[in-house]
Amino acid sequence: MKKIRIVIEKWAHGGYSLAHLDGRPIFIMGGIPGEEVDIIIEKEEKKVSFAKVTEVQKQAKIRIKSDCDLFG
Repeated sequence: MKKIRIVIEKWAHGGYSLAHLDGRPIFIMGGIPGEEVDIIIEKEEKKVSFAKVTEVQKQAKIRIKSDCDLFG
């Protein structure tokens, strides 16, 4: 699968965040608005795609480190 680098625009429903690639909406799990992330597309539908973050390149100011060693 091909990694894509993208900037997350805003929050979306169901814990996803939203970005656009060539005008196509991508719902992303694991990112925060304002972050630059690498993603992998997991599912493509007719008008939208769903992806997950593989690596955060530039963190949002609101991101916090989890106290749990098992999280993330």
